[in-house]
Amino acid sequence: RSRTAEENEQLTALSAKLKEANQKMEDFFRQLYVSLGTSQPANRTVEKAEDETAALQARIRKLGAGTVAVYTLVAPDRYRVIVITPDVIVAREYPISAKDLRRKAFALTEDLRNRHSSPLAGAQELYKILVAPIENDLKGAQAQTLVWSLDDALRYLPVAALHDGKQYLVERYRSVLVTPASSPYLDGRPDTKHLRGL
Repeated sequence: RSRTAEENEQLTALSAKLKEANQKMEDFFRQLYVSLGTSQPANRTVEKAEDETAALQARIRKLGAGTVAVYTLVAPDRYRVIVITPDVIVAREYPISAKDLRRKAFALTEDLRNRHSSPLAGAQELYKILVAPIENDLKGAQAQTLVWSLDDALRYLPVAALHDGKQYLVERYRSVLVTPASSPYLDGRPDTKHLRGL
């Protein structure tokens, strides 16, 4: 009731943007059905992505400002990533084959294990693919903690080691990895009353 005319205008504009973002997500999932094919496994993948992103958004809301979920999908012809904030779900993509993305992810993992090789080039290349498409979304959400749900070979990738050319991802964000099994416990608090230790 106490909103000014300017605040009402701002609320109307924000509501319109939210409606547009929701429509884009519906379109994204429709396109995903088309691009992955009409097979039963493909349909299950899309349904699972819809369910898991909605569940992650509910949990992110409980964790408060600064926490953003990043849900990844590796498709045959492109990498798709869904950014989930307490208020908005936005999808982005990067054109790369699943085969090339897997190769790059495993190469970086090997470079990180080998003390005689430098992982920097691979870390920067994968940053451009995995994070650069959502950089503005993360800034807009004032992200501090990224909750990653990684698909396919990306599960084996230490995302904290990705490099933007100036910094490693770990220097900019806290990263948490979740799986469908661990996701329900994301907003739980550990029972520390009964812990004992030296």
